Amino acid sequence: MASEAVSRLTLGLRDSKQVLSRVMVSWMVRAPSLETDIVLAALAQEELGHAQVLAGIYNRNFAGNGDKEENADRVTLKDPVTHPAVRPFDRPQETWPEVVALLCLWDSAVTTMVDSLRSSAFGPLRHVAEKMCQEEANHWVFARAAAADLLARGPQVSESLRAACKRLLPEVDQWFREIADIDGLRRDGVVADGLPLASYASKIGPILEDLKLAWPARPGAPAA
Repeated sequence: MASEAVSRLTLGLRDSKQVLSRVMVSWMVRAPSLETDIVLAALAQEELGHAQVLAGIYNRNFAGNGDKEENADRVTLKDPVTHPAVRPFDRPQETWPEVVALLCLWDSAVTTMVDSLRSSAFGPLRHVAEKMCQEEANHWVFARAAAADLLARGPQVSESLRAACKRLLPEVDQWFREIADIDGLRRDGVVADGLPLASYASKIGPILEDLKLAWPARPGAPAA
C-alpha cells in the first residue's frame, strides 16, 4: 500500500472538513433565517468533529505523533490549511449563493471521497467512513433544499447561484485531481474499485441541469 498517497488523502480530507466548518461558522449569524443559522451550527460541529477524527488518523499513522498527548489531535478553526488541493477553498464566501454553491458542489465532493472508503483496505479510514457518510446525508439534504430555495426566488438570485457554481466547478475538478493519487489508491484497494468522480457526477447532475451547467470536460471524465 502506498502510504504516501494514503497520508495525502487523509490530510486532504482533514483540511477540507476544517475549511467547510470554518465557512459554516462564518455564516451562522448571516444566513437568511434563524432556522438556517441553527442548521449551519449543527453541520459545522459535525465537520469539525470529522476533521478531528481524521487528524487523529493522520497523526497516529503518518506524522509520528502516536505517543503525544491527547490534544495533539485537536483541530481548531484557526489551524492553517496545508494540503494544496484545499487552499483554493480557504477564502471568505461573500454571498449566500456562494455558500450554497460550496455546500452543493464541494461538500458533496468531499463526502463522495469519504464514501469511497467504506470498504477501504486501510482500516483506520474504513472504520470511520460509514459514520461520517451517515451524518453527511443531512448536509446534502440541506444543500439541495437551499439551492432549490434560491432557484425559486427569481432570475436574479438564480443567476447568482449559477455564477457561483460555474466559478466553483473547475476548482472542484482540480480538487479531485490533487487530493491524492486516486488511481494508485484504487489499485491498492484503499478507495472503492470505481471512479469517485463518476459517483459525484451522478449526484450533482440534477443541480447542474437546473442551472444549465456541465461538468468541466477532461479525458476520461464522465459527463455530468
